Amino acid sequence: MRALPWVLAISAIAFFLGTAVSQRPDGNPTGPFGPLKVGDKVVMREKGGRYEFTQLLAQPEAFSHRVVEMGKDFVCVEDMTAFHRIWIPVTSVQSVTRVQFGR
Repeated sequence: MRALPWVLAISAIAFFLGTAVSQRPDGNPTGPFGPLKVGDKVVMREKGGRYEFTQLLAQPEAFSHRVVEMGKDFVCVEDMTAFHRIWIPVTSVQSVTRVQFGR
């Protein structure tokens, strides 16, 4: 009977430590926005209510929008003039593509 509180305490500590260690940090998104970072320049196209993002690594001057904010379930982009900002939910993203030339 004396060992029962110790076993419960050790089990609780192991459980909480295991869940704390298994959490991913918010700074490294892994969903559909995984390749994108704040400040990246992208070409954004809208097709039937869905958005496609293309990042041209060899031609960074060829872009239509810039990523200004990211969350777990949204991305915010602004156009080249920095006049319009658009918040796009993850459910409206069709694809995120990175294009590299001359590897």
